[in-house]
Amino acid sequence: MKRVAWLSALVLMLGASLPTQAQTVEFVSPASDIVRGTVPIQVDLGTITPGSYVMFYLGAADQPLAFQLSTLADRDGLYTFTWDTQQQDAPVADGEYQVLAVAYSAGDQAIGQGSRTLEVQNTVPTSQLPAEGILLRHNLTPGRLFNYQGRSESVDVSSEDDSAEPGIFRTSSAASWRQLFIRREPGGTAQVRNTVTSFRELTPEGLKSSPLDLERRFLTFGLTPQGDVIPRKAYSDIDFPYGELSLELPTDPVSPGDTWRSRMRILYEPGRSKTSEVIGRHTFKGVQWFNGERCAIIETTFEGGPYRVAIESKEPPMPEGGAMGGMPGSGPMMGAPGMGGPMGGPMGPGMAPGMGDPAMMGMSGGMAGMGGMGGMASGMLRREATILVKNGKRTTYFAYQAEVGRVMRVEETQEQHITMASEKPQETAMGGMGGMGG
Repeated sequence: MKRVAWLSALVLMLGASLPTQAQTVEFVSPASDIVRGTVPIQVDLGTITPGSYVMFYLGAADQPLAFQLSTLADRDGLYTFTWDTQQQDAPVADGEYQVLAVAYSAGDQAIGQGSRTLEVQNTVPTSQLPAEGILLRHNLTPGRLFNYQGRSESVDVSSEDDSAEPGIFRTSSAASWRQLFIRREPGGTAQVRNTVTSFRELTPEGLKSSPLDLERRFLTFGLTPQGDVIPRKAYSDIDFPYGELSLELPTDPVSPGDTWRSRMRILYEPGRSKTSEVIGRHTFKGVQWFNGERCAIIETTFEGGPYRVAIESKEPPMPEGGAMGGMPGSGPMMGAPGMGGPMGGPMGPGMAPGMGDPAMMGMSGGMAGMGGMGGMASGMLRREATILVKNGKRTTYFAYQAEVGRVMRVEETQEQHITMASEKPQETAMGGMGGMGG
C-alpha cells in the first residue's frame, strides 16, 4: 500500500484502535487559536511512559490530514512540532487547519489522541491599513546591529548545446555577516558596516570555505533613508556586496496595488560577488506579518545585461596515448536558463535577506595538446562568458514601522542565459617526458 494511503487509513482507524482508557493528549501551545509565522505546537501526555512518542498530522479544515512528524518527549516532557506557515517552498494560505496528535506506546500501540483547529492569519487585511497609505523608510539610528544570512543556488540548468557541460553551473554559496549602523553623516546618509563571519561555495569541485582574505573582513557603504546605496568603492575594496542589494523606496506613501520604478542592485555572478545596477519595476502587494513585524510585501521584476566576464579554468591532462595535438575545447554554450536561487533565512536576532542569484563558476572543457613522447600536458583555458539576466523576480519583506524600518527578508529568482566562448589554452608540461625533458 502506498505511504499516503496507509497514513490516511491509519488516521481513520485510530478512533477504533484506542484502548478503553485512552491517554490524555493536551495541547499546551500555541496559546491562541490564531497563529502566524513559525508556530510551535506542543502537547502534554501527563504521565510519560518510557519510549512513548507522538505523531502529528495536519491539514486544511476540509482536506485529508497528512503526516508531519514523529517525535519523542523533550527535556520538559513535552512533544513538539514546529509548523512554519511561511516556508518559502510551501507557504501556507490563510485559513483554518486541523492538527491531530496521536500518542503511541513504546510497543507502537496507539494510546491516545487529541486535535485542535488553528486559524492562520499571516496577511493583514487592507481594511486595517492606513487610508493615507504607508511611508516606507529605513531606520538609520546609529548603534543598530543585525545578523544576516544569505544563500544562492542553481535550481535548474539546461543547455542547448550537446557539447556543453551544464553540470559545471550547478553551484551554490552561503554567507553570513553582521550589519552595524555606525553613524549618520551630514545630509542624512548612514554609514553601514558589514562584517563577514562566513562564506562558503559549493562548486562541482567540492566545498570551498571562506578565503582568509575575506572572512572577518568588512566593507562599509552608505545608505539613505529611502534605500539608495552609495557604491562600496567609495568606502572599501573587498568584494562582498550582499548587504547592498537594496532598492530605492517610493517618495510618497503607498497603498496595495501602487507601483513605481527605481534603481536597484542585483547579483549576476555571486561566485565573484559582482553586482549591477538595474531599473526595477515594483508593486506594493500588501502587508504580512513576518518575524513578529508588519512587513510591506514588494514584488519586483527586472532584467539585466549583457554582462561579459572572463573565466579561467584548469584543463585536465590528456591521458597517455591520446591523439597528438589534443582535442578542441567545447564550443559555445547557448543559454543556461532557469537558474535562480531561494533566499532568506533567520540567523540570530535578525531575519536576513537571502540574496538569491545563480552562481556561475569557471568551466573546464576540452583537452590541451600533448607534450613530448609519453608526456601529459595541461593549461589554463580562458573563456569569455556573456550573461543575460531575464525574468528576474524579487520579493522584499520590509518592516515599515518607524522604530523598525528595515528589510527582513528577500526572495529572488532569475534566469541567466549564458554564452560561452573559449580561447586556445596555454600549455604547461605535467610529468613524463616533455619536449625538453628535465
